[in-house]
Amino acid sequence: DAGQEVNVEGVTGYNADLDRAGDLAEKIVGVFADRDAAFAMGQAGHERWRSEFRFSAFQERLARQLRQQNAI
Repeated sequence: DAGQEVNVEGVTGYNADLDRAGDLAEKIVGVFADRDAAFAMGQAGHERWRSEFRFSAFQERLARQLRQQNAI
């Protein structure tokens, strides 16, 4: 499960412990209870996607690594 690598706990969302009964439901209720926090997490999640997971971000990281390898 890559969720914990993609999601930043409490910043871009919550990671539910699926081995703990009710944890997912608690997280969902918490999001609905605090709209401001939910909005902030949504914004942070979108920014994280934009900066880390878009194909253009992958291309930039790959190009940087390739340039560094050629510099050695």
